[in-house]
Amino acid sequence: MDKLTEHHLRNLAAGNEVRNEDGSVSTVRTMQFDLADGRSIVIPSVWDGEIIEDGHAALARARKAGVYEIFDTRAAAEAFDKKIHNDNSVLGGRMVPMSAEKAAALLRSIQSRSVMRRAGTGAHN
Repeated sequence: MDKLTEHHLRNLAAGNEVRNEDGSVSTVRTMQFDLADGRSIVIPSVWDGEIIEDGHAALARARKAGVYEIFDTRAAAEAFDKKIHNDNSVLGGRMVPMSAEKAAALLRSIQSRSVMRRAGTGAHN
């Protein structure tokens, strides 16, 4: 699972989503930056139930927490950003709000499968 989808689920499970004025919910609110080496980074700006508007502060927080994805090109970063929001394979479609219980259960299920794969005990189809 990519780090931003995991952040989405963790925010929902902990009740750290942001309720926007228009009634929508934000759990990641992505930002993208070009790095000095020419690569691009995608980060969340939602932390502890608040949106960090300052890009430098959000980038520092994401790097410290290890919640980011780096791509060779800006186009690849933009494609990833679109995909996790609109066609997320982990979530079965769009990145949408869900109950804290459902988010926590999904996280546990995914983490359990990941541990089984690393241990070599996963079922093979």
